[in-house]
Amino acid sequence: MPRNRKYFMNKTVVFITSRTQEGVPMPPTLVVNFLLWGIFARAQKLYPVRTCHFIFLGNHFHMLLVVEDPQDVSQFVGYVKAELAHAINRLLGRRQKTIWAKGYDSPILLTVETVLDYIAYIYLNAVRA
Repeated sequence: MPRNRKYFMNKTVVFITSRTQEGVPMPPTLVVNFLLWGIFARAQKLYPVRTCHFIFLGNHFHMLLVVEDPQDVSQFVGYVKAELAHAINRLLGRRQKTIWAKGYDSPILLTVETVLDYIAYIYLNAVRA
């Protein structure tokens, strides 16, 4: 069954969530953090999205983005997931293993209260984990 295309509107806030497929942990080591920050910085240079908040946990990530150009959102998320998968596989000595589950959740946040709730969720989720 084909997937529905994601639709993003200019100047909206979206909450992006994606999980690892096999539960492969990404431990918060210095090396993993450097890889992550480098990939994230390169993605922002290639696909200029306004990133408000983000956090990468052991088996999933959350991002709060403001849509500037709707096409950049999917490309940005796809680039981060692909490059991080390549880097983690190289680090673990694995060949072309899938890291991320297909797709990602991306609800549009319509009110300031909802945005604040999701910001709190991003950081409290990390504390609970």
